[in-house]
Amino acid sequence: MQREILIAVDDSPPARNAVRYVARLSESIDRLKCRLVHIQPTISPFLIAEAPKEPRSQQALEHLQAAYGETSQLILNQQQQFLIETGFPHAGIETVSLAGQEGLAKSLLDYGQSERIDAIVTGRRDLSTLQKPFMGRVTADLVENSTFVPIWIVDGEVDSTRFIVAVDGSESSMRVIDHLSHIFHGNRKVKFHLLHVIPRLLESCGIEFGDGRDRLEMVGKRGAHHCIDHFYSKTLARFKEAGIDTHQIEIQILEKKLNPGKAIIQTAINGNFGTIVIGRRGINRSFFTGSVSRYVINRAENMALWLVT
Repeated sequence: MQREILIAVDDSPPARNAVRYVARLSESIDRLKCRLVHIQPTISPFLIAEAPKEPRSQQALEHLQAAYGETSQLILNQQQQFLIETGFPHAGIETVSLAGQEGLAKSLLDYGQSERIDAIVTGRRDLSTLQKPFMGRVTADLVENSTFVPIWIVDGEVDSTRFIVAVDGSESSMRVIDHLSHIFHGNRKVKFHLLHVIPRLLESCGIEFGDGRDRLEMVGKRGAHHCIDHFYSKTLARFKEAGIDTHQIEIQILEKKLNPGKAIIQTAINGNFGTIVIGRRGINRSFFTGSVSRYVINRAENMALWLVT
């Protein structure tokens, strides 16, 4: 079973961080193929439409397109060489230069979906202190518009190879398990720390329940445990089908005052996890990404974040 991932590259440090992350991860993924993709700068469609009407304009357009293509190929060659130097086999690398059409994120998503890529990997741009609570524009566009391909976001240089998987018993979490089962099929070494955070009732709905609060909290926790127990039985069965043994799986349930997103981030930091895996939406579906996944995306620093749709 071959796995194929797309790495969005340019000549920036974040792109190199993404390449380095995949190179380290490749030791744990059998039959991995890597497609390095560079999107050329977008040329105005009006220029493309009008240039043929005047020979000099057409010639200038062709020179511009050729220059973009040459620069793009140079970037791809450099990133390919860097990937090879890390030990990634040359035969498993393909380079693709695409003309920019309707924005970087859309070009990547259209290509990734048409080619049935297993994941799109992107390095997050360095952000200032004021920008930290917000995603970069391209990252946000990828996250918001990806309805099929999982997005792997790499922030900084990721050294740890440990995986923490945030689950809540939802269908979205089950798709997370399916993605991991596919990527790591047959791997007997990788380990997954499955984390379920039970939110407090008041934090879930913001309503004051008076004297009945404790009783409702107890009932809510009992229901959450029942739901997650059923989910874990399905998870263990799915991992077993993928050749992943029970000793490779750790399970943790937290009942804390912290909101789930903050608990996930703190657990990842305290446990020196290098990658957080989370579903796009949880049990309480939202229009955009769920509040928990959005919190984690915005605040995961010096680690990778896999967002599974």
